[in-house]
Amino acid sequence: MRALVLPPPVRDREHVLHWTAWRRHHQAVATACHQQRHHRHDQP
Repeated sequence: MRALVLPPPVRDREHVLHWTAWRRHHQAVATACHQQRHHRHDQP
């Protein structure tokens, strides 16, 4: 049943590179946010 609903995953080079760049950007933003939250929490 599930095979009839979901398309096969896209794994061409362009898609993989785009997804990797998006993921790295997202992780960088999340890391910066996390560090800012900790920095604000440590302030008196």
